Amino acid sequence: MNRWHWNRLAARDFGLTVTGLVIVWAQLLLWAFRERAADPVLTAIGLALLFPAARAHVRTVLNAPEAGQSSESSPPPSSPPSLPPSSPQPEEASGT
Repeated sequence: MNRWHWNRLAARDFGLTVTGLVIVWAQLLLWAFRERAADPVLTAIGLALLFPAARAHVRTVLNAPEAGQSSESSPPPSSPPSLPPSSPQPEEASGT
């Protein structure tokens, strides 16, 4: 993707996050200093604007390698070899 696309995405994410923070902080400040109840609709809109940034951060944290591991993906552990179909199963060999 080109540079303009990444700049547009960054500006959109930054704009949404800052707008959400301004709305939420304004509601909290009105509640704290003017003892006026915060508008639940504006608070919900502010939190909804913060959701894309929070989702990206959570995705980054969940996909991050654990401490001490390299960033390269390790191959999945191999499963133990299965018995060939012609060999008797352990239950059948016991005779009961």
